[in-house]
Amino acid sequence: MNLGEKITELRKHNNLTQEQLGKELNISAQAVSKWERNLSEPDLYAIKAMSNIFNISIDALINNDKELEFKNIIIENKSGENYECSNCHKKYDKSDIYQIEPNIICKECNSKVEKQINTIVTDDVNVDTDNSKVEDKNIKKKKWFQSSLLIKFIISIGISLILMILGFVFGNINNVGDVVATIVGAIVIFTFLFQTFSETIIQDIVFGSFGKSIQMPGIIFSLDIDSIIFMLAYKFIIAPLIVFIVGVVVFLGGLLLAFIISPFTFFFTLPGVIEDCKDDDKDKLKNNIKNIEKE
Repeated sequence: MNLGEKITELRKHNNLTQEQLGKELNISAQAVSKWERNLSEPDLYAIKAMSNIFNISIDALINNDKELEFKNIIIENKSGENYECSNCHKKYDKSDIYQIEPNIICKECNSKVEKQINTIVTDDVNVDTDNSKVEDKNIKKKKWFQSSLLIKFIISIGISLILMILGFVFGNINNVGDVVATIVGAIVIFTFLFQTFSETIIQDIVFGSFGKSIQMPGIIFSLDIDSIIFMLAYKFIIAPLIVFIVGVVVFLGGLLLAFIISPFTFFFTLPGVIEDCKDDDKDKLKNNIKNIEKE
């Protein structure tokens, strides 16, 4: 008799449905059904729990060479200990017996079984609690993901609207063309700012051009007073000034380039920005799950 057949026989002998057995083992009725049909096997924890519930040894349960024995041995003796527990095989008076049918179980063994079941239930509650923690953190992270996009949008659109209003108030608006130009300018500013706040090609251009400059060549000079003065002026005044000016020009050029192409790259980079935020959200959620498991 294989393991699946034994589980079926023991369950039916104890008048349990697959659902009832599954509840005691903290699993689904479908899992019990798969065990009984030998489509899957229970783990060691479930086998140990079933040995306690069915009051048989683990060896008798998993060893295919051993057949199940449902009969209980009753031994009469002079001391009155005429009941032998089918689980611990100790002899007891009737007052110390929890049940006689279908198996003789002493009160001590029954207490152990109840503790085992309570442990399973407690573990289930703990798992549900941990899952609730993960779900709560998942909801919080989703809210942060949504709010982070919302923050970028609000800041970008807010600055754009402010600049557009200032353009209408202080600008020389004489015709419809000026109005359209002001609105288009505000839209371009919005696309530029939104992509600058996100990991996009616009951000790469803006921050990539910042701090870029040239390396000034060294000079050869003689050891006379005029050459020394020129060398010091070149090293501490002229060279740093040229490097600074070139750096500013490169940065402004990158800024101008990013500003010009931002309306054309906006709709291409927007899906990537959303996906990056989702990936960051997943990574943070994984870290939270690991922290919960450590706790």
